[in-house]
Amino acid sequence: MIPQRISSGQTWRVITGGGVEVMPDVSPQVCPKLAPDEVGCDGKHHEVGERTKTSRRCPLRAYKAERERLAEALALCGYGCARDALAFPVAEELAKSIDYSRPLSGLLDVAPALAELRRAGWGQGPHAVLWGTMGTVKTHAAFVVYFGALWDAADALWIGSRDLADVGQDLASFDDITKGRAKARLEGWKRRALLVIDDLGDYVSQPGATAEGSTRSASALGELLNGSSRQRIVTSNLGRDEMRRHPDIGERNADRLFADRIVDCGACGGRGHEVHGGNQTIPCLKCSGGTLKFRAIEVELDGPSQRRGV
Repeated sequence: MIPQRISSGQTWRVITGGGVEVMPDVSPQVCPKLAPDEVGCDGKHHEVGERTKTSRRCPLRAYKAERERLAEALALCGYGCARDALAFPVAEELAKSIDYSRPLSGLLDVAPALAELRRAGWGQGPHAVLWGTMGTVKTHAAFVVYFGALWDAADALWIGSRDLADVGQDLASFDDITKGRAKARLEGWKRRALLVIDDLGDYVSQPGATAEGSTRSASALGELLNGSSRQRIVTSNLGRDEMRRHPDIGERNADRLFADRIVDCGACGGRGHEVHGGNQTIPCLKCSGGTLKFRAIEVELDGPSQRRGV
């Protein structure tokens, strides 16, 4: 007997010769990023046309994967594990859930900062540092940026202090394979258009370390900051002076974290001049010497933890 599928919303029944089996409805939802010439999405690729055997990478592939990887952290920010991330985009829902009426110093600076980062374009704008006391929507706001970027198919990645510690530890390994993997991982971070470093300095990676910037994690952070001009979003419970004194950060890295971002000018291609009439050159009016400087966005949050109370 041929199985028969009878849908009933959230469940469906399969009628076979052996009886009726009730199973959850796993019909794929229509991907919101389907192009007019695409007919389906399997979660990773879009099928192009009904007869051609070609496909394109789904623009939301990384978005879906990161929503799953960071599900528990998102739940702590109020975005439930079972919530449909396609019907209710993470960034939009988290942005709407920020209560700007709470008694928190610096909270009103969050919305303009998020708006500026979006306006400049993911990976195109300034660095940003959100720092202050615990439970003050820093990670929440960073998630708005991160999942907004992934929704727009930007090349972004989310890492934490423990990722830096793992890389720092492996870079010091005597095993060449382990060290090689750590170097490749670090180089991958450097190439990301947008890198989010969450909760920097939330612990000391090497027990007993007290001197500022003395750990292997600090060395990995230093190589990352000195080796890439790509956009960074950083959150931390530490202030400037605390960052300087922290064994996993140190003075040099703290200075880099708050530095302006310098990038090549897109109008002139970093040359500093424009060519007209075949060989006539004039100075570029949009930059100075071929580069643009973006002042880092700083949001300092101070007040009681927002993890309690209504």
